[in-house]
Amino acid sequence: NQMATTRAAYPVLMTQSTEPYQSKPVKCVKVIYPYNARHSDELTLKQGDIIVLHERRRDQWCKGDLEGRIGLFPGTHVEEV
Repeated sequence: NQMATTRAAYPVLMTQSTEPYQSKPVKCVKVIYPYNARHSDELTLKQGDIIVLHERRRDQWCKGDLEGRIGLFPGTHVEEV
């Protein structure tokens, strides 16, 4: 008895983008005033912390990444670096 083995053939899909790859520049801000988070979606800030800025909102709040945690923080407590 011989066991027959079968191999499935999968087509290889080759795609090429016509637009060049564009990465967004990373913008960071430095905490100048401490802030204690009041809600679970906010970040607690310590003076000197560096945050990777994701978004600046019209209400003067920002969204960013502080040591791997993404959350909101007051834009009035940071300065661009």
